[in-house]
Amino acid sequence: MASINTSLSTEHFLCSICLEFFTEPVSTPCGHNYCKGCIRTYWTTNTVSDCPLCKEIFHGAPELRVNTEFRDMLELFNEAFVVDDESTTSPITVEVPCDLCPGTACPAVKSCLVCLASYCSVHLEPHRTAQAFKWHQLTGPIISLKNRLCKKHKRIREYFCQDDQSCVCSVCLTDDHMLHKAVSVQEEYEKKKDELRDLKKQVEDVLTEEVTMEDTIKQSVVKSREKMERTKRETSRVFDALVTLIELRKGKLIDSLEEKQKAAEQKAEAQLRQLRSDIDEHKELMAKLEELSNTEDNFKVLQEFPSVPGLLNTDYSVVHHIQSPLNLDTLRSLMSKMKDKLNEEMDDVMSEIACADKANSEDQTRPPKKAFSDELEKIKKSCAVKVTLDPYTAHPCLLVSENGRKVCDVGRKRKISNNSTRFDFFHFVFAKEGFSSGRFYFEVTLKEQRDWEIGVARESISKKGLNLSLSPENGCWTLGSYWGFCQANANPPVSLSLQKEPESIGVFVDYDEGMVSFYDVDTRALIYSFVRCAFTVSEPHERHSSKRPYIGTPAKMMIYPMFRPSSKAGSGHLEIAPLI
Repeated sequence: MASINTSLSTEHFLCSICLEFFTEPVSTPCGHNYCKGCIRTYWTTNTVSDCPLCKEIFHGAPELRVNTEFRDMLELFNEAFVVDDESTTSPITVEVPCDLCPGTACPAVKSCLVCLASYCSVHLEPHRTAQAFKWHQLTGPIISLKNRLCKKHKRIREYFCQDDQSCVCSVCLTDDHMLHKAVSVQEEYEKKKDELRDLKKQVEDVLTEEVTMEDTIKQSVVKSREKMERTKRETSRVFDALVTLIELRKGKLIDSLEEKQKAAEQKAEAQLRQLRSDIDEHKELMAKLEELSNTEDNFKVLQEFPSVPGLLNTDYSVVHHIQSPLNLDTLRSLMSKMKDKLNEEMDDVMSEIACADKANSEDQTRPPKKAFSDELEKIKKSCAVKVTLDPYTAHPCLLVSENGRKVCDVGRKRKISNNSTRFDFFHFVFAKEGFSSGRFYFEVTLKEQRDWEIGVARESISKKGLNLSLSPENGCWTLGSYWGFCQANANPPVSLSLQKEPESIGVFVDYDEGMVSFYDVDTRALIYSFVRCAFTVSEPHERHSSKRPYIGTPAKMMIYPMFRPSSKAGSGHLEIAPLI
């Protein structure tokens, strides 16, 4: 008996043209398999090259190659039906019928590789006793012996060509495979079994690792869900506590206002009672006075004339309008500040969540931007200004865009009007906006710029000739790139070791503190800071009573953003992106 997995069927290994086991199986572009010789003969005898099964038409006969994986699977399938004398049977078996039994065939016990037939124990007897059959090679029963036969030479394919990876007969070795390396089918089979065992072990290891990873991911999802639920509950609790606190404070404030109102009303009520009593008395006095005024009895007037000096001098502190004990403008201002603070803190929280997702997907070599959560972003939110370039200060080689946001160095002087504010030697340009107090921040895009300078400078620096020196003592605080090296133009200059030349730089100036800082916008890192900058200058003037100069209070001077882009001169035909 030959053991085989019941999930396999011989139909899967039969050519649909010759209805025999595949010989040199090839696949057509549509995915169907045929014997190499069968499909070539089919296409030769037909006017069009199509698939015999799905009838898909191909433009010309496609180039066919032997499907080595399918062929190896076919060989393994054939071997699965071979059981030698020492092998043990499996509970799932396929019987090979005897080729000589009439009617219902008995199960074969051996197959002859010379006769190409399978025999039961009765019909196998001549091979055991007759001398003529002693040399025949017997093996376990094989379900299809024709597949072992070389169709070209009609001999058993008992060798394996390692060059073509196919089973061949002995004649093939002296014909088409003369110079090829060949071994016996059994030897190659043992080798393949070892390879299969190793491959199986590798697949098992990979499968184990994948299953472990699957369990790890599932557990991670469960833990993440549990943690998220706890976070949601805690978030709800915190917000509920905040709402409760606000409601409590609101209730206390309203109760306090009501108590103040009640006390004011009680005081007003007491004053009203006193006032009504005085009104009644004054009405009686008025009636008495009216009566005396109308009488002609002089004796009566003298006798009943009232004495009321104290009554008339009574000082009433009557409250005509009860003012609110709470200034509503103060309350509104306070609530507005609390609302802005809450929104700012919640923006930080939401940005932290967004940045956490971005950090997981972004390249680790480039630190992610932490919007609304780092120092630079806070500076940007509070101090960012719009900077436009002033074309009337630009060197003739510099071309400023119409919107004043871009500048490039065309490498040649343009014919433009000269003026006292234009640079005529150094290729600089000022911004239109000047500053003499406070804090301001702007960003410069330097992508594809090879050498450049950016920073701020006093309005009074020299713009003509060679008299400009990029040093703080001369009123310039700049950062520059020269031949691929970044440098802060202090005195002496400071070379900066940067992992990567920045493509976008933020410039922050605190005029009152005397500080100019440069940031790498992409990495959010501080590049360099100038401190104790002398933006103001002392203007000397003489007193009338003395010839000695008197140093007065420092006069504030305007400082302007200043830029120098890369030049196209010497770059050949290479285009340089503008400084933005």
